[in-house]
Amino acid sequence: MPSIKSKRSRALEQAVIVMVLLWLLWLEQIRLTVKDNFFWVEQMQAYHCKTGLPMVKHPGLMWSDPFLLTPLVGVLVYYGGQWSWRWDLGICCASMIFSVIMHKDYLQDNIPNSHMHDGRLTPAAKFHFLFMWAVFTIVGHTYLRVHFDDPTLPIVMSVVLLVHVVLGTHIIHKWRKPEWFTPDQPLADARTRAVWRNAAVLLALATALNLFFV
Repeated sequence: MPSIKSKRSRALEQAVIVMVLLWLLWLEQIRLTVKDNFFWVEQMQAYHCKTGLPMVKHPGLMWSDPFLLTPLVGVLVYYGGQWSWRWDLGICCASMIFSVIMHKDYLQDNIPNSHMHDGRLTPAAKFHFLFMWAVFTIVGHTYLRVHFDDPTLPIVMSVVLLVHVVLGTHIIHKWRKPEWFTPDQPLADARTRAVWRNAAVLLALATALNLFFV
């Protein structure tokens, strides 16, 4: 039987590998948006449009994905326990569907950005699809398969995920209204409120499921 120390060492290795893979997917998105001339404000304005949301200014894609979401996923992998084909293959398939729905919804955004402009998803969006597919799979596994001795941990996880969702709806720029950002954007329009509401409900249900049934 492997010792507790060896199990922790293996779990740490797995967590680091997953984080590195997610960071590589993030870096590839940067490379593709630079190539697409939608990374810097100056690129966006010179090649695409005067107002929009270049990747370097995107609170979710540029900053929360690598520095909030990826470390959280690393922690979840570390404490994630055993995976099973019967359960986790289903979670993986469901996560792919969630990622597809999420990226299809990007097409409804009226703000041109690094992952959607001119009515289409960009090549960078394909790598963000893979990024979120992995995140959804690990988060789903955690909610449905991992029992936490400390009940505050799944609550903290849900709060962090909800903060990520809010950041991804451009609320900072809608409030500050920088000159390069698409003008006349309400702080929380109907689509934004729907995203917040749906995320809050799903996270609340997932937290309750983890606390009382896992």
